[in-house]
Amino acid sequence: MSKTPEAQGLYDPRNEHDACGVGFVADVKGRKSHEIVQEGLEILLKLDHRGAVGADPLAGDGAGLLSQIPDQFFRKQQLGFTLLLSVHTQSAKSFFLRTKRILWRWKNLLNLIVAMRD
Repeated sequence: MSKTPEAQGLYDPRNEHDACGVGFVADVKGRKSHEIVQEGLEILLKLDHRGAVGADPLAGDGAGLLSQIPDQFFRKQQLGFTLLLSVHTQSAKSFFLRTKRILWRWKNLLNLIVAMRD
Protein backbone atom coordinates (compact mmCIF):
# COMPACT_ATOMS: atom_id res chain seq x y z
CA MET A 1 0.00 0.00 0.00
CA SER A 2 1.39 3.42 -0.93
CA LYS A 3 1.85 6.28 1.51
CA THR A 4 -0.11 9.50 0.85
CA PRO A 5 2.24 12.37 -0.14
CA GLU A 6 2.62 15.37 2.14
CA ALA A 7 0.83 18.65 1.37
CA GLN A 8 2.61 20.77 -1.25
CA GLY A 9 1.53 23.42 -3.75
CA LEU A 10 -2.12 22.85 -4.69
CA TYR A 11 -2.13 19.30 -3.27
CA ASP A 12 -3.64 18.70 0.16
CA PRO A 13 -3.93 15.08 1.36
CA ARG A 14 -7.02 16.02 3.43
CA ASN A 15 -8.89 16.15 0.11
CA GLU A 16 -8.08 12.53 -0.70
CA HIS A 17 -11.14 10.33 -1.19
CA ASP A 18 -12.38 7.75 -3.62
CA ALA A 19 -13.00 9.08 -7.09
CA CYS A 20 -13.93 5.87 -8.84
CA GLY A 21 -13.90 6.32 -12.58
CA VAL A 22 -12.39 9.81 -12.67
CA GLY A 23 -9.04 10.90 -14.06
CA PHE A 24 -7.57 14.34 -14.62
CA VAL A 25 -4.43 15.47 -16.45
CA ALA A 26 -3.41 19.10 -16.94
CA ASP A 27 -0.39 21.37 -17.16
CA VAL A 28 -0.68 23.87 -14.30
CA LYS A 29 1.07 26.49 -16.45
CA GLY A 30 -1.48 26.06 -19.25
CA ARG A 31 0.99 24.66 -21.78
CA LYS A 32 -0.49 22.59 -24.56
CA SER A 33 1.13 19.29 -25.49
CA HIS A 34 0.39 16.00 -27.14
CA GLU A 35 1.81 14.32 -24.01
CA ILE A 36 -1.19 15.54 -22.00
CA VAL A 37 -3.55 13.93 -24.53
CA GLN A 38 -1.53 10.70 -24.41
CA GLU A 39 -1.69 10.66 -20.60
CA GLY A 40 -5.45 11.27 -20.75
CA LEU A 41 -5.87 8.31 -23.10
CA GLU A 42 -3.77 6.20 -20.71
CA ILE A 43 -6.17 7.10 -17.90
CA LEU A 44 -9.13 6.00 -20.04
CA LEU A 45 -7.43 2.66 -20.67
CA LYS A 46 -6.85 2.17 -16.96
CA LEU A 47 -10.46 3.09 -16.06
CA ASP A 48 -11.92 0.37 -18.27
CA HIS A 49 -12.43 -1.88 -15.24
CA ARG A 50 -14.38 0.91 -13.50
CA GLY A 51 -16.96 1.31 -16.25
CA ALA A 52 -15.33 3.98 -18.40
CA VAL A 53 -16.65 2.32 -21.54
CA GLY A 54 -19.61 2.72 -23.83
CA ALA A 55 -21.62 0.16 -21.90
CA ASP A 56 -24.84 0.95 -23.76
CA PRO A 57 -24.17 1.53 -27.47
CA LEU A 58 -27.68 2.98 -27.93
CA ALA A 59 -27.29 5.65 -25.25
CA GLY A 60 -23.81 6.86 -26.18
CA ASP A 61 -22.57 6.76 -22.59
CA GLY A 62 -18.92 6.24 -21.84
CA ALA A 63 -15.85 8.34 -21.27
CA GLY A 64 -13.77 10.79 -23.20
CA LEU A 65 -11.36 13.70 -23.14
CA LEU A 66 -12.14 17.36 -22.56
CA SER A 67 -9.77 19.77 -24.26
CA GLN A 68 -9.48 23.40 -25.22
CA ILE A 69 -11.21 24.57 -28.38
CA PRO A 70 -8.71 24.37 -31.27
CA ASP A 71 -9.34 27.98 -32.35
CA GLN A 72 -6.73 28.10 -35.12
CA PHE A 73 -7.98 24.80 -36.54
CA PHE A 74 -11.57 26.11 -36.80
CA ARG A 75 -10.39 29.39 -38.35
CA LYS A 76 -8.70 27.46 -41.18
CA GLN A 77 -11.92 25.59 -42.07
CA GLN A 78 -14.51 26.69 -44.63
CA LEU A 79 -17.32 27.07 -42.08
CA GLY A 80 -19.59 29.38 -44.03
CA PHE A 81 -19.64 31.96 -41.23
CA THR A 82 -17.20 34.19 -39.37
CA LEU A 83 -16.01 33.07 -35.96
CA LEU A 84 -16.17 35.51 -33.07
CA LEU A 85 -13.12 36.25 -30.94
CA SER A 86 -11.90 33.01 -29.37
CA VAL A 87 -13.01 34.14 -25.88
CA HIS A 88 -16.61 34.23 -27.16
CA THR A 89 -16.49 30.96 -29.12
CA GLN A 90 -17.95 27.75 -27.75
CA SER A 91 -18.19 24.27 -29.16
CA ALA A 92 -19.96 21.11 -28.12
CA LYS A 93 -20.09 17.49 -29.06
CA SER A 94 -23.24 15.59 -28.22
CA PHE A 95 -24.22 11.96 -28.25
CA PHE A 96 -27.89 11.08 -28.76
CA LEU A 97 -30.05 8.03 -28.70
CA ARG A 98 -30.27 6.63 -32.19
CA THR A 99 -33.94 7.14 -32.84
CA LYS A 100 -35.11 9.64 -35.46
CA ARG A 101 -37.73 11.20 -33.17
CA ILE A 102 -35.34 11.89 -30.31
CA LEU A 103 -32.58 13.07 -32.63
CA TRP A 104 -35.01 15.45 -34.38
CA ARG A 105 -36.14 16.91 -31.02
CA TRP A 106 -32.54 17.47 -29.85
CA LYS A 107 -31.53 19.08 -33.15
CA ASN A 108 -34.46 21.49 -32.90
CA LEU A 109 -33.61 22.33 -29.28
CA LEU A 110 -29.96 22.98 -30.12
CA ASN A 111 -30.97 25.16 -33.08
CA LEU A 112 -33.21 27.20 -30.75
CA ILE A 113 -30.36 27.66 -28.29
CA VAL A 114 -27.99 28.78 -31.03
CA ALA A 115 -30.62 31.14 -32.45
CA MET A 116 -31.08 32.69 -29.00
CA ARG A 117 -27.33 33.47 -28.85
CA ASP A 118 -27.32 35.29 -32.23
